[in-house]
Amino acid sequence: MGQQTDRIDTPSLSRPLVLIIEDDPVIGMMLQDMVRLLGFEPIGPAGSVAAAIQLLDAHPRIAAAVLDCNLAHEYVWPLADRLDGHNVPFIFSTGYGEAGIPERFAQRTVLAKPYSTALLKAALARIMTK
Repeated sequence: MGQQTDRIDTPSLSRPLVLIIEDDPVIGMMLQDMVRLLGFEPIGPAGSVAAAIQLLDAHPRIAAAVLDCNLAHEYVWPLADRLDGHNVPFIFSTGYGEAGIPERFAQRTVLAKPYSTALLKAALARIMTK
């Protein structure tokens, strides 16, 4: 009988890290799969700003982030400001469209839910090449 080992889920160091902020567990799992399919390593999902900041602090090499705008009635703007301060590119993900995005983020990429893997790929490529 083989020896069983506990698997520790640590990110791959060979793939760029993408932080996923999403409070819906099903959408979060879908985003993890999409990010992996695109060749990135997902970090998260986190369902609150506090949890997201903990992930950001624990993974300083984050290459990009996908931010659900409304996390159970908590807006993600403080995290977006923090990512901006760390020069981490990010995408807003929302079911409400661009109308609810604060003016200071008007130039940011916004993906309207639901979106495809192809749209996510194009958005990540756009923000990561700036």
